[in-house]
Order: sequence, then C-alpha cells, then structure tokens
Amino acid sequence: CLPAENTGRYLLDSIFLLDFAVCSGLYLFVAWYISRFRRTTAVVYHRVWRRAQIFPLIALVTVFPYLLESVAGVQLTGGSKQSEAVFHNVSNLALQLNGFVNTLAYAYQSRKIRHALGDHGDDGDLGK
Repeated sequence: CLPAENTGRYLLDSIFLLDFAVCSGLYLFVAWYISRFRRTTAVVYHRVWRRAQIFPLIALVTVFPYLLESVAGVQLTGGSKQSEAVFHNVSNLALQLNGFVNTLAYAYQSRKIRHALGDHGDDGDLGK
C-alpha cells in the first residue's frame, strides 16, 4: 500500500506513462500506415518512416529521466539529498526541453524552413 502523499504522484505518473505509450504507438502506427498503404515508392516510404521515428525517440530521451526519477529516484541516488536534488533538476530540465527539441527536429525536417535558410539539400533527411 502506498503512503497517502505518494498516491497522487503515483497516479499521475501512471497516467503520464500510459499516455506516452498510447500516443507514441498511435503516432508510429499512423506514420507506418500512411507511408505503407498510400501507393508510395520505397524511397518515400523509407523517408517518412525515418522522419516519424525521430519524435518518439526524442520523447523517450527527454521523458525517460523523469520516469526513472519517479519510479526509482531515491534508489538511484543512494539517498543523498544533494544527488537527489541534482537528479531531480536534470530530469525536470530534460522533460521541459521536450517541446523545444521537438520544434528543432521539426524545423530541421521542414523543407520550407530549410529552403528559407538557404539549405537546398536532400529534403530534410536525417543522417545525411
């Protein structure tokens, strides 16, 4: 049984994790479905799938420290208040940067933004 003060946080963390899993799964499914069944060439399919994978990856990198702190924060820091405070600040910073990093990834992949900045490269493919 959870202590009364941790029940609310446990519930919110559970809802957050469930929301993250459902949204990421639906996002990847829709990207896969659209690129697979919309009469696209293999090159377009590969490009769409590669672009779609970056956003759940960003979410995992920016959200994982927060979830790790929520589930096992005290065990990871060894009970040290200073280490716990640093880990808390780092995990919250990563969580707060999620939207900013998503915006950067979108801007990098946006053909219009890349052309406006003078980069007329290969349509925003990652890894090139």
